Amino acid sequence: MFKIKSFLLPVLFFFLCRLNFAASFTYSGPTSATIQFGQSSASATYYFSYSGLGELFQPALSITVDGTTIFGPHACQSDASTPSSYTITFNAAGTHTVYFMLSQLVDDGSQCGHRELVKDYSAFNVSVYFQISVENIFSGGTINVDGSNRTSPYYRSSSGGNNVSLGAVEQDNGGYHWIWNTSGTYNSEWDKEPSGGGSGPFNYSQNTSYSVQSNDINTSIVAALRKVCNITFQNNFVGVGNDGNITINGTQYGSPASGFTVTEQNPISGSASYRNLNGINYYFDHWSEEGGTNSSYTFHPTSHKTYTAYFKGYPSNVGKNLYNDLNYDSQ
Repeated sequence: MFKIKSFLLPVLFFFLCRLNFAASFTYSGPTSATIQFGQSSASATYYFSYSGLGELFQPALSITVDGTTIFGPHACQSDASTPSSYTITFNAAGTHTVYFMLSQLVDDGSQCGHRELVKDYSAFNVSVYFQISVENIFSGGTINVDGSNRTSPYYRSSSGGNNVSLGAVEQDNGGYHWIWNTSGTYNSEWDKEPSGGGSGPFNYSQNTSYSVQSNDINTSIVAALRKVCNITFQNNFVGVGNDGNITINGTQYGSPASGFTVTEQNPISGSASYRNLNGINYYFDHWSEEGGTNSSYTFHPTSHKTYTAYFKGYPSNVGKNLYNDLNYDSQ
C-alpha cells in the first residue's frame, strides 16, 4: 500500500485547507464615477461575495480610500461585519485609490481590542469626473458641443485638462431671433460662470474651445447670443390718431412705421415734429418710454418695442404760448 511520508503531512494539510477552506472575497463595481452638475460628490456602490467565512472566528471587511479607512472594525470586535454591498462617497474629483481587505479579528488581550489577520485583499483606482454646463444665455434652445448640436443646458462630464469644442447656434427662441453679434455695441461672447462667482468672458468667436480646469466643478460655459428686437415708431395726436410723419435714424416715414430691427442695447433714433391738423397745432409732448420730453432721442431697446410720440393740440389762432398763458390765468 502506498504510504505518505510523515514529513509531507503538514504540507498536504496546508494545501488542502487553502484549496477548500481559504477565506476570500470577490467584488463588482465601477472604476469611474461622475459628480453631477449642482452636486459636490459622487457615489459608487460595490457588491461583495465571500467564501470560507465559516473558517474564520471573526471575519471583517475593511474599506480604505486614499489611505483613510472609511469602513471596518473599530476597537471592539462587535464592529466586525462582511456586508453584501457598500456605497463609497467621493468628495473630490480626480483619481482615488480604493483598498478592500478581508481579515480575521483575533483578540490581542487588551480590553475590547483586537488585531487583524489579513486573509484576502484587492486594490484599484477610481477616476472621478465632474460636470460642467454648456448653455445659451437664454433658457433652452440648441447649442453645439464637441461637434454635435445639443439641447441647452448640456451637462458634459469633464476633468482637468479636457478640451471642449464650442459652437453658438443662431436660432429663434422665446419670440426672438438670437444672433452672434459682432458689430455695434453689446457684442456676443463666451462667458465662464464659476459656481462661486467671478464670472467673465473668455472668448469672442462664435466657434471656439475651452480647456477645462481642475476646479471647474459646477461651472457654466455660456454662449451670450443677443436677441434681435422688432421696433415700431408712431405718433399719437389727441382726438386724431397715429398718422403723420415720424423720423427714424434720420429718414422720414409715415406713422406708424414698423419693420425696424435692432440688436438689443444697440441704438435706434426717433424724432417727432410739429404738425397742424384741422386747424389745431400739435406740439410734441413726450415719448411713451425712455426719451421723456426730448423730441429727438436715441433709444437702446432690450425687447420688442413700440415707441409712441405723444402730442398736445392748441388752437392755431391762439398759439401754444398764449394758450398756456390763458389757461394759467383762468385757474
